[in-house]
Amino acid sequence: MSKSIKEYRAQMTPEKIKDVLRKYDIEPVIENDMMILYPTVCHNRDHHSASHKLYYYKKDNIFKCYTECDEVFDIFQLIMDINALRGNQISLRDALKITGIDTTEAIDETLYYEIKKQLDYLYEMDNTVVAEPQELNYLPRHILQRYIYDLSLLKPWIAEGISPSTLMKYDIKFDTLSSAIVIPYYTVDRRLVGIRGRFLSEDAKAKYMPMKYGGEFLAHPTSQVLFGLNINSEAIRKHKMAIVFEGEKSVMKMDTLYGENNVSVAVSGKTISREHIKLLLDAGAKDIILAFDRDYDSHLQLAQKLEEYTELVKYMKNFFNVSIIVDYDYLLPYKESPIDAGGQVFETLMRGRVYL
Repeated sequence: MSKSIKEYRAQMTPEKIKDVLRKYDIEPVIENDMMILYPTVCHNRDHHSASHKLYYYKKDNIFKCYTECDEVFDIFQLIMDINALRGNQISLRDALKITGIDTTEAIDETLYYEIKKQLDYLYEMDNTVVAEPQELNYLPRHILQRYIYDLSLLKPWIAEGISPSTLMKYDIKFDTLSSAIVIPYYTVDRRLVGIRGRFLSEDAKAKYMPMKYGGEFLAHPTSQVLFGLNINSEAIRKHKMAIVFEGEKSVMKMDTLYGENNVSVAVSGKTISREHIKLLLDAGAKDIILAFDRDYDSHLQLAQKLEEYTELVKYMKNFFNVSIIVDYDYLLPYKESPIDAGGQVFETLMRGRVYL
């Protein structure tokens, strides 16, 4: 009986991975407990001049390229790609032999396609499970002095249910030059790393985008920061629970309603990275509630969404008890956050949350 690629992959330790790639004169650039960084040898024949954007994630035993490939693959696929770049087409069996795996058992060459099938969920979720480690650039706090705290200009968000005291707590300001509500992003130790804007002008290029300062965008890697954690980490530690929203406004609406018991953070989308998980673990969270926007209009769409979340939840269950808010009764308007309809609806949805 032939073994699956998954079984063969499990035999490849990080040390074996390094040994195999050394056969091709390919050495690690950086290594830590989580990953090994390599040159992008998956599509560059001359790896000495290649960028360093090929990550090997030890826990998942997979590679992720963050440049032209933008794909997920294992060591066997990588070996075939390296050889193909050198004009030498080899089979899956050949790749297994190069790694030192005994291939005397029967092997079906169609298992080549199993590699992609088994890893597809990682590719489709992009950075949900595997996120490229990125450096945070700390910004000087004086940048915020160019913006103003004026409640008359922040009326759009006050009208949505965010109190003036909450806006002040989260350093929300206004930029009169670009007609934008200003949203600072901080690390858990309150170091400024990015500033987003909610642009109100009808001719704005986008509703949300980074602010500019000195000709540079004040962007930050969203995979490395949780909005609101710098303020709510104490409550999360106390209650051992974190509610994960998509957007910043949801965190602030929670603050207006629940004050010091606000255990929420936002991930700026539906992507939850390894660093997000580490931050939540460090904050003492044991229970995670995913409170994403209602982006489904039928039970069929809902079922498809839940299927999409299955792998994310499966991964997160290695660290937390995980549940997800589901609006079965359509209490929320389309595209709205679970907190947008107020505390009563939110608490109803919380009681009905599901465990995948």
